[in-house]
Amino acid sequence: MNDSTWERQRAFLNAVPESERIRIQKENHEEAEKLYKEFTEAFSKDMCDSCGKPISTFSNESPCFHWLLRPGKVKKDHIENILKIKGYFRCAAYIRWVTNFDSHFKNINNLSLEWNADALFHWSAKYKHLKWTFWCTRNDYAGHSNQPPHFHFEMRLDKNSFIKFNDFHIPFTDEDLFTIRSHEDPESPVKQTFGFHGAGLEEAFSVDPEKLMEGLTTTDNQEEAVYHLHTVIHSEDGIPSEVINQALAIAKEKKVPVATIIRELGYEASVTIEPAESLITKECRSNPRQKKDA
Repeated sequence: MNDSTWERQRAFLNAVPESERIRIQKENHEEAEKLYKEFTEAFSKDMCDSCGKPISTFSNESPCFHWLLRPGKVKKDHIENILKIKGYFRCAAYIRWVTNFDSHFKNINNLSLEWNADALFHWSAKYKHLKWTFWCTRNDYAGHSNQPPHFHFEMRLDKNSFIKFNDFHIPFTDEDLFTIRSHEDPESPVKQTFGFHGAGLEEAFSVDPEKLMEGLTTTDNQEEAVYHLHTVIHSEDGIPSEVINQALAIAKEKKVPVATIIRELGYEASVTIEPAESLITKECRSNPRQKKDA
């Protein structure tokens, strides 16, 4: 999308009255909720809400989102085809809904702290034996090596590479380019999000810590955990060991953070919230936890 075309579209969007924007936003939200309900109802029955067929089926004549789950005889070029036809945002939304179907947040790593320094977007998602990664650098978005603006995609099956980042240069659709330009332009009134149903770890850790504490429940199974809490108790006169033991016992019984009980007992406690060790890692050409500027 060239600058003059975008400027005309941005001017049109900014000319829409605020009341009309609110109405459209409400309608879009209601439509998204309706589509998500249809998705979950179908997916729980191993059916595809998009094509109406079982998720396990594959028909070369009917490209569909559920190809991304690699049913039947789906090959690399079939995956490439669906990404090109449906575009980045639609395929990404589908994968995020699938990923969050059983467990919310924890299997989508879109943490900005682990973002490739040159990336427009870079995130991984996991569902059962499948793992997908979407990657686009600023250079990819600008178009390079005679390629149009594009993104890269990796797909792993049981930790084995099925599609590698360099296998495809997947061009953005016109809808993708409009959405990216809208999101990138600070003067644009239109911004893209994947919503609550497509949220990942970045959204999970963007909540105010104190508000987050109010709704947390603890688990003995570390594989189920999203957050890892470090608690520091502040007391000039010290705190008796029996009080700590009492707080630990109550917290375990109620399945709440121990800091919550410590505070209820009249002591000060500060909490640091970090990602749990069991959370999904991003796939990339170098590990961002080892080299942030890769």
